[in-house]
Amino acid sequence: MTKKKISSDAVAGTRAALSRVLSEVLDAAATLARQGGEAKVLPSNLLAAIAADDDLAGSLASWSLTAKQAAPSSATPHTDAQEETPAAKAHRSLADELASLVSQVTKQVYSDGSIGLGPRSQDTCVDLADFLAAQLGGASAHVADRVKSDVISADDVRTALLVLLQDELGQLTVRKFTTAVASADKR
Repeated sequence: MTKKKISSDAVAGTRAALSRVLSEVLDAAATLARQGGEAKVLPSNLLAAIAADDDLAGSLASWSLTAKQAAPSSATPHTDAQEETPAAKAHRSLADELASLVSQVTKQVYSDGSIGLGPRSQDTCVDLADFLAAQLGGASAHVADRVKSDVISADDVRTALLVLLQDELGQLTVRKFTTAVASADKR
């Protein structure tokens, strides 16, 4: 598979789709944390929220297994003395964008301030967003390959969403995606 470009409306829609799925996970995790008398959402609450929801469990099963087995990251932080490769810069840029998205969604979902998201949970959510973006990107590229296009369009991403996310979660996510794409097209 060759590298593909992604249309700007597909980017806007993908961000909205990731936001929708993260909102679903964070809302369910907050409910579990409150039931457990916790003031902050823990990574275990996030995993339990995914496992307890049929839509999420089906769509995120492979991530959940990986997340349960993952050890804390021991990555060496970048310093100015190190030469950073273009691929490493791109990955760091994506990680920064996903962290920003998780922060925005967290503020929306937990706007009343009654519960928070701990640092490890923040990292877990960024990892989840990265997984979702990779899954969606791969599936969208596959759809674009099938129509012999070098650009991933909003239609390609919409089709991938329908395949990856089933049932009510898929319908709600596609609705939010479509609204974001329409807004992007007006700009």
